[in-house]
Amino acid sequence: MSKKILRTTPSLVNNWDSCPTRGFYTDIKQIGQSETKASSQDSREIGILVHKMLEMYYQLLQWTDDKRDVRRISSVEFGRKKSVELSLSSTDVETAIRTFNDYVAFYGDEDIQPLEVEQPFSKVLFETDSHIILMEGKKDLKAVLQGNTWIIDHKTTGSKRFLSPISNQFFAYAWASEVRTVVINSIGTQKTVEPKDRFRRLFVSFTEEQIQEWYGNTVKSILDWIGYIETGHYLMRLTSCQSKFGLCQFHPICSSPPEDRERVIAMDYVHRPPHDPFED
Repeated sequence: MSKKILRTTPSLVNNWDSCPTRGFYTDIKQIGQSETKASSQDSREIGILVHKMLEMYYQLLQWTDDKRDVRRISSVEFGRKKSVELSLSSTDVETAIRTFNDYVAFYGDEDIQPLEVEQPFSKVLFETDSHIILMEGKKDLKAVLQGNTWIIDHKTTGSKRFLSPISNQFFAYAWASEVRTVVINSIGTQKTVEPKDRFRRLFVSFTEEQIQEWYGNTVKSILDWIGYIETGHYLMRLTSCQSKFGLCQFHPICSSPPEDRERVIAMDYVHRPPHDPFED
């Protein structure tokens, strides 16, 4: 009998660890609320547009001999074309372009040599008698910087905030690539903050012991998910119902009696076709 394949990502690990019920609704039943907070959506899409321009900029640096300003102009033109695919106002598009231009000016002609740009990965995390578990993702940038090879992850933000280096995303990058240092490339989109406070890089190095600890935790979590999926019983983690941003989007479902939940889903949520997480 062939083994079933389960594909997972760092964001799925986050989702299922925070609440298996939320993981079920998001990743298997594939439902969501019809409305999202506009400011949150705009901020996310500004970040996507900045990422697109950085992707082009570093690809040009990797594959051409173009001067910095030529790469910058080409990347901005690319960004303007990509912006039509996003739900951004003209003001937000200009915010993204200003942020990108400021970033290029701030880091200037630094000695950085891109090795991989937006390179996806898929690696077997572990196998059981019946399953093969793949960890998948995409690294923003792998580059030689300051004489060393690092994984660089771009993080755009509209406010100064602390980014924790202890994340499934960074551990997964380090484990999959065998590059043990991840650079968190923090990019602020604010207009009135000095560049030195908007553009910061945090170098995070992991020991083999830390990687193995993360690996063990992740394997245990995924074995739990497989149990939830195969039994159809999903743990409802009540400590995740509320955060500083408000109630979980699935709170109206979970707070309803079990016999009434399908009605709430049908009335108040957007549906996509259900997803079977296993591949034969």
